[in-house]
Amino acid sequence: MDFFVLCGVSVCFLQYLQNKITIPIEKLSRVAIGYADRKRQVAGSPEDKRGESDMTAWMQECRELARLSGEPGYLAAAFWKMMQDVGYYIQNMTKITEEKEKIRTELTVAARLQADMLPETEGAFIDRKEFSIAAAMIPAKGVGGDFYDFFLLDEDRLVLVMADVSGKGVPAALFMVVSRTLIRSHIMGHIMAGHSLEQAVEEINDRLCSNNKNGMFVTAWIGILTLSTGELVFVNAGHCRPLIRKQNSGCYYDTTLGGLVLAGMEGAPYRKSRIHMNKEDTLLLYTDGVTEATSIREELYGEGRLKTMAEKENIRTPEELLKEIWDDISRFQQDTEQFDDITMIALTYHGTVYEKKTGIPDMEHIREFADYVEETLREKGVSMKTIIKIQMAVDEIFSNICYYSKAKEVTLGIAVEENGAAENGIPKEREICLYFEDDGIPYNPLERPDPNV
Repeated sequence: MDFFVLCGVSVCFLQYLQNKITIPIEKLSRVAIGYADRKRQVAGSPEDKRGESDMTAWMQECRELARLSGEPGYLAAAFWKMMQDVGYYIQNMTKITEEKEKIRTELTVAARLQADMLPETEGAFIDRKEFSIAAAMIPAKGVGGDFYDFFLLDEDRLVLVMADVSGKGVPAALFMVVSRTLIRSHIMGHIMAGHSLEQAVEEINDRLCSNNKNGMFVTAWIGILTLSTGELVFVNAGHCRPLIRKQNSGCYYDTTLGGLVLAGMEGAPYRKSRIHMNKEDTLLLYTDGVTEATSIREELYGEGRLKTMAEKENIRTPEELLKEIWDDISRFQQDTEQFDDITMIALTYHGTVYEKKTGIPDMEHIREFADYVEETLREKGVSMKTIIKIQMAVDEIFSNICYYSKAKEVTLGIAVEENGAAENGIPKEREICLYFEDDGIPYNPLERPDPNV
């Protein structure tokens, strides 16, 4: 009798274990296996819809099992909570990924727009024999704060700009757009109106200072190269020292200072400097991303290494110079992340076809200059009628220099350029260019009041 009672109790106990533990554990095991083996399906596909249906069924089964008492119920509740949290996490990650992809796409478009704002050097100025130019910008992020610019003010003056905005990323890029626009518009407007370069830079600084609530600033090197003479006038507003590569005497850094960074302080004064570029001299402008490039040993690239690279004898063009420098920087950095934007301009001055005469600005020597003009133009095949007209203009300009400039030396340059080939015996079209340069008192008639006539 006791035996049968014991068997009955055992059967009931086993039935209880099966209903309360074994079967729930088996169900949780099937749910866990199905959940673990689920595959990522394409959103909206039939497989994705079946997966959503399975997920709903699994979570419903876990919720029913969670009503059980004891460890199986606790385990089912924990598993249901886990699946719910994972679902929320996946939804959030999907949303974050979509937002990041949207931002990445917008930054890619912004970087393309920023690059389009910079002038292209390939194919630029192909009709100009006086110089050749190359430029490159490699931003550290999608968009950067560095920028360069170059453009002709007129047939004889080339403007060069190299600048670096404080900060990185989108804020620097926005301030870069404002700075570039102001620099270009004010240089063109002020210089063409007869104002000096330093006056234009002072106006640019004041405009950038206004409403600069974020305290951003920009270092800038702004220069104007006179193509007929090789004279380079520039203002260095807290920027890196330019490197000048002489044709036969190595390289040197220009150490002149022009003033504070732009947008640093309203009303700050600026001072212009000047250097003379000889035939085949090269000017290298760059931002601090070049000299502050860092190696894996945390060493800086530095001005010394940059100067050594620029002095290599096998470099013959601006394009080759920039490529050699960038390749050397890449080797120097190796796998180190680029910390700052890297921007460079290289310009080689080839000189002009001007024939020059230098003399004393005295009326006793006016005949010498008139004869020089006639002799030079006759050799170029210019008609006597044209020569007489040009001599009248030369006499007027020379006499004004003699009477009013107080100069001790004056130089006259003459160039005759042929445009187009001769056809059917008709002479080629010619363009005659003349310039005067003296060391006297600067005079700009546009800055003087109109005479009372």
